[in-house]
Amino acid sequence: MPYCPGCRGEFQDWVQICPDCQVNLVSELAPVPQNKQKTYSPLDKKKINEPILPVASAPDELIASMWQGILKDNGINCLLGTGSSVLTSQGQKFGVPVTIFTLASEVKRAREILDFSLEE
Repeated sequence: MPYCPGCRGEFQDWVQICPDCQVNLVSELAPVPQNKQKTYSPLDKKKINEPILPVASAPDELIASMWQGILKDNGINCLLGTGSSVLTSQGQKFGVPVTIFTLASEVKRAREILDFSLEE
């Protein structure tokens, strides 16, 4: 699996550039230095403790991934999950309902975006 050296995200083998950081992916990540502590702004600290809530339920992972892309294009980060587990990049599961989750503060806006997108 390739990884992003910037955000340290893991991607499927066919991905070559991180869509968030716009950098080339690498096959192995360098270890994180122990003395490098991330500093958070007050807004980041709020989001660390903010609950993640469901936004919508899609009939399968393919549709959920499309909706996730729409939300990401609008600046909303989200996760996909089935039941109580978060999906990984191990392959799509067709015919299994998938729930889209985001931060509680983004739920209303995410639903508005998806409602608008689905009407077109």
